[in-house]
Amino acid sequence: MRTLNILLSLALLLALFVVLGVEYEQLAVLASSIFAVVGVALFAQWSILSNITASFVIFFAFPYRVGDYVKVVDKDDDISGEIEEIALFHVIIRQGDRMITYPNSLILQKSVIKMPTQSKAE
Repeated sequence: MRTLNILLSLALLLALFVVLGVEYEQLAVLASSIFAVVGVALFAQWSILSNITASFVIFFAFPYRVGDYVKVVDKDDDISGEIEEIALFHVIIRQGDRMITYPNSLILQKSVIKMPTQSKAE
């Protein structure tokens, strides 16, 4: 559903450009600017842009989905629970009564273990 919304938004934006008479050169400048921002985001490891870039990677290639019970391997904290939401900047993990907000850039850097469904009751 999310992919369909993105594709429809892009089609609407393209139609708007055609109606407004935006030229190809202007679109090329816009596209190159967008690619430059994405390129900076790929190299800015701890910035907000890296979380946005990580959210695109998570959206298209993350092996876990909402409702999966996961454990993030972190030596300092116990980050385990059910994935409630995957947002633009963070993944929300429910651990019993607690809600854990974990940044997207960090969840891509750490190992994530998918736990069996029966582990939810424990």
